[in-house]
Amino acid sequence: SVVWMQIVNTRLEMRGAAGSGTAFHCFYLTLDSSSIIQGAQVEIMSHDMNLEGDIEGTSSIVLSSAVDAWPPAWSVAAESSNMSTLSMSTQSSLTCSSCSALLSVNGTIDVSGDVSAATLSMIAGDAMSVQPSSQLSLTGSTVVLESVRSSVEFEGDLTCSGSACLVVLKGERSSVDIEGSVTCSASACSVAVTSGVYLTLSGTVHCSGSGCALAFYVGRNMTMTSAGLVQATGYLATIAVNASSLLEMDDTAELSAGYIRVQALGMVLGAGATLNTDAQGYAEQTGPGQSSSSISFGSGCNSWD
Repeated sequence: SVVWMQIVNTRLEMRGAAGSGTAFHCFYLTLDSSSIIQGAQVEIMSHDMNLEGDIEGTSSIVLSSAVDAWPPAWSVAAESSNMSTLSMSTQSSLTCSSCSALLSVNGTIDVSGDVSAATLSMIAGDAMSVQPSSQLSLTGSTVVLESVRSSVEFEGDLTCSGSACLVVLKGERSSVDIEGSVTCSASACSVAVTSGVYLTLSGTVHCSGSGCALAFYVGRNMTMTSAGLVQATGYLATIAVNASSLLEMDDTAELSAGYIRVQALGMVLGAGATLNTDAQGYAEQTGPGQSSSSISFGSGCNSWD
């Protein structure tokens, strides 16, 4: 265990126990942009982790906060682990090409860098932010971005190409804001977004594999701004929205799939908002299958029998 560690212009290779799943403990950890940490099973526990360099693992990467943090200034009381932080700058990257990456911090997670792995779990006790510069590229079966007690703000670019990949964005006790792009492209893949309060979507959620599904579970209102697009273009692809209060779609917002199901107390749709079910043919968007249809609602329409 180390109290404070600054890694500068260094290639640090984890071997022995430290590279075989035994956690390396460091209260304050800084990895500068000219440095890299490598190993088979890279596991680091830190109360305050600031990453500007790269981390590469061949079996797994685990970055987490300790349950009980050490005293911050040699005081009697230890600082609560819910004050822990993990920050990745735009220069930083995590790479675990055919393995799993886990970021589990009881405080906040702020990601501006890139992650490339088979599976990814990012779980924050408090707020989670994924910045516009961040590219999350996954090839396996699961992707989870979750805030346990606070909100999720996603502005980056997430793609999952694994067969039957499940992408989960979850802020069960607070709100979720999607301003970036979330995509799954393989057969039977799915995206599930859960927000305990409000969901705001001004980016894109898209799936393209055969039988793919997009689902939204919202404790109060789901709002799609004019730039919001939810699109399922795969054969027999579906969209399901379950909002305890309203689904609000501003001008030019769009839900597009062969099958769309919306359950809400009411809907408020701008003049150009669209529920598009054109993809109903036996080969989606092509062929002489069932007749296609497009449903648009004018300004002021918010309910129907």
